[in-house]
Amino acid sequence: MSNKISWCYEDFWSFWMIDWEYLVPAWKWLNAKSWDNVEAISLIDNDNCYEITSIVVEEYINIVQNKIKWIFKYVNSDYWFVDLEGSKKWVYIKSNNIHWAITWDSVEVILFKDWSKNEWIISEILSFRDTPFVWNYIEKNWKSFVESEISWIKNIYPLSKWKNVVISQNDVITFKLKRKDSNNIFWTLVDILWKERDKWIDILKIAASQWARLEFSENVLNEAELLIEIIEQSEIDKREDLRDLFTITIDWPDSKDLDDAISIELLDDWKFKLYVHIADVTHYVLDDSYLDNEALARWTSIYLVDKVIPMLPEKLSNNLCSLNPNTDKLSMTCEMVIDQYWNIDFINSKVYESIINSNFRTTYKEVQDLSDGYNINESNELIFWWIVNDELLQLVNKSKILARILNNKLNSDWELDFNFDETKIKVDNNWHPIWFEVYQKYESNDWIKAFMVSANQTVSKLYEEYPFLHRTHTKPDEKSIKKLQEILNIFELKTDISNLSSKSISNLLLEIKWNDAERFLSKAILLTLHRANYTDKREWHYWLALDYYSHFTSPIRRYPDLQIHRIIKEVISGKFDSERKGFYEKNLGHVALKSSMLEELSVEIERKIDSHMAVKYMSDKIWNVFNWYISSIDNDNIYIELDNTVKWVVNIDKSKYEFNILCEWLFELVDKDWEKTNVWKKVRLKLVNANEANLKISFEIV
Repeated sequence: MSNKISWCYEDFWSFWMIDWEYLVPAWKWLNAKSWDNVEAISLIDNDNCYEITSIVVEEYINIVQNKIKWIFKYVNSDYWFVDLEGSKKWVYIKSNNIHWAITWDSVEVILFKDWSKNEWIISEILSFRDTPFVWNYIEKNWKSFVESEISWIKNIYPLSKWKNVVISQNDVITFKLKRKDSNNIFWTLVDILWKERDKWIDILKIAASQWARLEFSENVLNEAELLIEIIEQSEIDKREDLRDLFTITIDWPDSKDLDDAISIELLDDWKFKLYVHIADVTHYVLDDSYLDNEALARWTSIYLVDKVIPMLPEKLSNNLCSLNPNTDKLSMTCEMVIDQYWNIDFINSKVYESIINSNFRTTYKEVQDLSDGYNINESNELIFWWIVNDELLQLVNKSKILARILNNKLNSDWELDFNFDETKIKVDNNWHPIWFEVYQKYESNDWIKAFMVSANQTVSKLYEEYPFLHRTHTKPDEKSIKKLQEILNIFELKTDISNLSSKSISNLLLEIKWNDAERFLSKAILLTLHRANYTDKREWHYWLALDYYSHFTSPIRRYPDLQIHRIIKEVISGKFDSERKGFYEKNLGHVALKSSMLEELSVEIERKIDSHMAVKYMSDKIWNVFNWYISSIDNDNIYIELDNTVKWVVNIDKSKYEFNILCEWLFELVDKDWEKTNVWKKVRLKLVNANEANLKISFEIV
């Protein structure tokens, strides 16, 4: 029998055969359909089993050759993918076609069935994830194994690999995994994260299982320890000395890393000069150093209730780089002129290295109270012991005027203004949640947002000719627009979004104000939009309605900001040459992709931890009755949200309720008395179970 031959392929029930005689495994059949002409090659050690290598029929050749590289991701009981190019396209694949892939493997996929719900298969795993798995160690019936959420991995018996290592029941341990297929899995013990149960173990396990790096290596800590606080005179001499410029920071009272400060001057003809000072992290974190590589691997600081997993060691994030008051600090200053027409005068704006000395550390609430003349006046003492003076009052007043000007300009340019609540979780000394509440926001929050957006826009515009990292938010796809339009029609909203733009969405957000279903409709609009990503090519930022936008203002806690600072400093110092240009053109795409992926991971960590804390919070409230908003309904569940922002999914007893289909995307719930429950209503629910072991909350509709 020849090694490679052409045959006619037949798909027959659950069997895949060639000429009714030779079998083709499901993961080896590409996307061939019945009666396609195919080329196949014999699998090693099995003369009766073949692998299809190509489809000969002309109309399928392009499909097969146009293989797509993706990053694999597991979601619930289905399998999905995240596009390597950062477009966040999601495609569906069944579990028997995953080719032993695990979340964050790099894979090659091919379209398998072009039906209403397209199915794909993995044709090849290009590279395996190289980060550890975090699982519980279990001993049962004289055998040892780990708990695995991966369906094709059964009990693992790795004791032979762990010589001279003492492991106890329920220890949390990390593994490295190597594999060729489901029968060739090799494990290596990396570390025992916790030998004894402590109050943070559940939270840290969630973080570690999603790739969060909990500890800094010895090399990173040693490098940080060698950094000195004293600023040499030679460094001061080459910078703009702004220590006499009145400067303040505005942040939350519990913030540790103060990476931005502001100064404002009123010019002639009601022009303003806005200074946004950002911590000069790259002065301490050198290119390709241990600190730099660790920061790239982490991408961001992760905030876990009242703990932080920082991107940089505490010596930098809370001390050297933090713009603490009454201390000389190195910074990068974006100096902007705002003209009388509320526009940023880019010609007279600039970015430079500076040294500052912040006069006040203030909080959002204090600044708001000063602005409103409420309870704080001149000569009063602030939280951090500074006494209010006339200079502070003047700066607060100028900040209020300028921020309103900038925000009015953004709104007139059709920035999308979603007003969703953020959750604040309060815990006791044993890390048990005491309450969930809405994070209180002030107008002063919007001031800082306006100043930071302006700085990010200015930096992107001034350095448009250089290789750069951009923050991109693309236009929604046609399928998402169609889905939203059908929902709007049901609610009898007349806005036509067929030619969706920032302006039309902004008008729509205004139209639904005070609508009974505003909460649901706002989320439906939000879900229509793509996630923002980092790219090395500049594109329109759909959400902010800006042509230029990059992240510059948070280098202590975000790596893309740090990377941008490094490029700017090389340009300022004259070190940016053709070699550096080529280096960035080659590598910034990788930095953008990795940053987008790790951003998604950090969001997933925070979401899972919020869910975990919600279960713990509800665990002592069994049989209590609550009023809940319904945020959405599908044909199996209702998705609910309490006034305090706790979110959950309620499974519906279909013997008591039916689902009435309003459209493909929207349902309503109908009980036996024909009482209808819609997404714009509140429902009363009784809590019947809150299980911390499997993170499940169960309710009954009252």
